[in-house]
Amino acid sequence: MLTFRTSKVPEAPDRPTISTASESSVYVTWIPRANGGSPITAFKVEYKRLGRNSDWLIAAENISPSKLSVEVRNLEPGEMYRFRVIAVNTYGESPRSAASRPYQVAGFTSRFSNRPVAGPHIAYTEAISDTQIMLKWTYITSSNNNTPIQGFYIYYRPTDSDNDSDYKRDVVEGRVQRLRA
Repeated sequence: MLTFRTSKVPEAPDRPTISTASESSVYVTWIPRANGGSPITAFKVEYKRLGRNSDWLIAAENISPSKLSVEVRNLEPGEMYRFRVIAVNTYGESPRSAASRPYQVAGFTSRFSNRPVAGPHIAYTEAISDTQIMLKWTYITSSNNNTPIQGFYIYYRPTDSDNDSDYKRDVVEGRVQRLRA
């Protein structure tokens, strides 16, 4: 008996979550779904400004398949936005993810000027098993007024959940790694 495996476009990624990066940028983070039988080659992130009759615009494209987060810059402080993600493989684009919940880009006042404004950058992700993922990130204190960091919170939820209340939190103690040339 012969069986043929048909490849197709990937499934839509999960609804993205949004977090503040700076007074005019946000981090968009997502979880991919099934790849359609062909490896995901890139992601694309779109955004839409709410409150006006605006179209969906491309925030970033050709995002490496190993990155599951991207910083969207040059947003208007105080404005509301929605974001969505598209996975791409050799057969084309997935359907668009569900749009994120509305997110207001917070313009910081001077009372926040001594606080960090840029979060860590996720540099690498790898699925270790069905229940484990490896994350590697960088955090540059000099871009955050040299604010010392004692650790980070990692929030996660099951991949089949679309409910923000399902998130769990783990604490990762910080440590400084110095590379020698």
